[in-house]
Amino acid sequence: MKGPSTSIRSAMLALCGLALLVGGCSREPRHLDEALAGQPAGVYAYFQTDLGDFLARLFIERAPRTTANFIGLAEGTKEWVEPKSEKWVTGPFYDGLLFFKVIDNEFILTGDPLHLGIGGPGYQLDPEFHPELRHDRAGLLTVPPQGEEEKASGSQFMITLGPRPTADDRSSIFGEVVWGMETVRAIGRIPTHMDNRPVKDIKLRRVTIHRVGGAREATVADDAPTTAPATAAPETTAAAESTEVAPPD
Repeated sequence: MKGPSTSIRSAMLALCGLALLVGGCSREPRHLDEALAGQPAGVYAYFQTDLGDFLARLFIERAPRTTANFIGLAEGTKEWVEPKSEKWVTGPFYDGLLFFKVIDNEFILTGDPLHLGIGGPGYQLDPEFHPELRHDRAGLLTVPPQGEEEKASGSQFMITLGPRPTADDRSSIFGEVVWGMETVRAIGRIPTHMDNRPVKDIKLRRVTIHRVGGAREATVADDAPTTAPATAAPETTAAAESTEVAPPD
């Protein structure tokens, strides 16, 4: 019995090792130490996707409200509306969502639990602009406008694949990819349908937040998004039809 058991265990370990190469068997950030090595003090978001991992530095000083909202949703400390139950809940918001819109050389878009471009956490944000933050390069994390009241999406964000000057003072930049940009570009190259939805689902498996060198984001008290009260009826698919995120041309 010893021989077969050892063989089976070895085979299982080998399969798990193979799965780890494609992101299975463990949700732990496998390249986190490598990604953070040499990075200056700051607050970082580590993204695990079906096509690999990447790291972004968050602009906690130049976009304090937007980063505080993103961090609260990522860590599960901020309430959001669960689409199926239509109840306010807490828990990691982004884990398992899809990159539902991809345009090569322009952007990749995620953060919608409905995967339609109309969903969100049950509220919208006031846009947040900084004169030093321009859409002048690839790798920027930016929140697109949503609805007709000059609001920003409460959860959706895109990552640029090149300059997008028409998004300046329309979308709220809140971070930049500093490691793993090849993963972002790989997502940008996947085949899509006519509506720019990927032919094959690509998941944002997990987002974790890491504070380096004592850096801290704005506190919840400093965060001031436009939030629906807990007693208000949450947004539904029907009601959200008029609040579709509109990425800049």
